[in-house]
Amino acid sequence: MRCKAAPLDEIPLIEEALKAEPWNLHLYDVVILTETDYKTIIAVNNFCRKHGKKFINTDVFGVFGRVFNDFGESFEILDKDGEELQDCMIKSISCDEKALVELLPNAKHKF
Repeated sequence: MRCKAAPLDEIPLIEEALKAEPWNLHLYDVVILTETDYKTIIAVNNFCRKHGKKFINTDVFGVFGRVFNDFGESFEILDKDGEELQDCMIKSISCDEKALVELLPNAKHKF
């Protein structure tokens, strides 16, 4: 498993640049963007979709947040029981091969 934070440089909007150093987005299975402008989100999502990569964009605005996932046209959601989605507060996710998800202290969940 390879997990790497992007450089502080501005993300290019051209496909060839996204495939080149230091970005190399074609080498990853999942690309995650945060705090990114709309043009960059669209460019990177289009790149990921074209190259079969999973894409996640997330932001937090005060106490509110949003997550956008695009896992491609062939991604299938298997909902066994139709139950409503469960929310929980995540403190951190490690970058290890077997990722460790840590919840906020005293955060209630049904998992």
